[in-house]
Amino acid sequence: MTLRFYSNIIILCKKLRPLLILGFLINTLNAQDITIKSDKIDRLVWTKINDRLERLGKKRVPDFENDVTRSYARRVVAKLHDPKNPFEHSDSIEYYVTGYECIYCKDVKTTPAKNNEYIKAIKEGNLDSIAMIPVTGWINSPSHNHAISQEFLASTVSTIITYNETTGKFRITAVWLSLAVPNPFFNKKYHGPYDLTHYKPK
Repeated sequence: MTLRFYSNIIILCKKLRPLLILGFLINTLNAQDITIKSDKIDRLVWTKINDRLERLGKKRVPDFENDVTRSYARRVVAKLHDPKNPFEHSDSIEYYVTGYECIYCKDVKTTPAKNNEYIKAIKEGNLDSIAMIPVTGWINSPSHNHAISQEFLASTVSTIITYNETTGKFRITAVWLSLAVPNPFFNKKYHGPYDLTHYKPK
């Protein structure tokens, strides 16, 4: 091959370099994880647990706790959602809850990515099916089933979802906490004089 041939190759590569960089950036953007923290999904999970209580002939939990306990649930679910952290119950729950703590996580990866039913449900706005994922998981676990089948003064939910349309990865983590009796550690409706808003799980 002649020197002119190699020169033409170098010139062509220089011309194509911007396009190659652009293609790399597009592929990188397409491969990014998308994370969802949705109040609507949280409340859907809570409502489905309540609907089940009613079907069991029990009283619905009257209040979705949206104060200190939920803030704590958000911190717990954020920690559990990170795969680098151990998936275990929080060690500070006695400060926030007088009932139970239920935790749940589900990882699904499909190839090709378009076959992931959970990603498809999110894209189509089918949040009911997404909300049923942790509820079904808890129902199928005897200890968790017992917990969510009780009557409480209040309860709360926090969820995080991460998915990737390119890789087909989907991960949902959920935390459900219940209040059985008024707790002196809290403020406002269920809570007493102690401010533990900034207390973080270890």
